[in-house]
Amino acid sequence: GPGVLQGLASGRPDPQEPYTGPAATTYDGRALAVVRPTGEGTITVRAAADGGDPVAVQVEARATPDP
Repeated sequence: GPGVLQGLASGRPDPQEPYTGPAATTYDGRALAVVRPTGEGTITVRAAADGGDPVAVQVEARATPDP
């Protein structure tokens, strides 16, 4: 969809990995993905981990109304 992975982190308070890679080691089972919209529409974010089922979530990117 109309989005790019801007950053990925482990959820660790003192991260040891860069935010720019396509994968991250989880911390206490948590990870953080920052997705930047590049236009309007549905963005699908998929995640997978060893020993778990892959998951997907859809996010709607919309234009910000003018004030």
